Amino acid sequence: MLAACSKVSDPYEAYHHGKYRQAKKGFQILAEQGDAAALTHLGVMYQLGLGTDKNLNSALSHYQLAAKQDYAPAQYNLGLMYEAGLVVKQDYRRAYDYYSLAAKQDHSKAKRAAELLLTELKVT
Repeated sequence: MLAACSKVSDPYEAYHHGKYRQAKKGFQILAEQGDAAALTHLGVMYQLGLGTDKNLNSALSHYQLAAKQDYAPAQYNLGLMYEAGLVVKQDYRRAYDYYSLAAKQDHSKAKRAAELLLTELKVT
């Protein structure tokens, strides 16, 4: 017999199960305590409109707060925003700089993105 699903209280578990509004509440509590992973998750939620209205300025702000803590996923996401010019002026040099910061922490996608900017766009 299958057990009934219990109420999800962990924001990461709620996020994983698509309960984005519930996840957002939990991430907000953690973010207020300065949790870089929670800040980044909130940034993703604002960027994609998961459990909230889409708000790229809020996404950018959350990523910036987390990146100041040397959190590689946030640095990578900032690189993506600068590369694409999402609510910021498109700036391949800044994108490369953020990718490089994340790559120094072994973020594999950031390593690849930095390499691509160097080879294809000739960032110097």
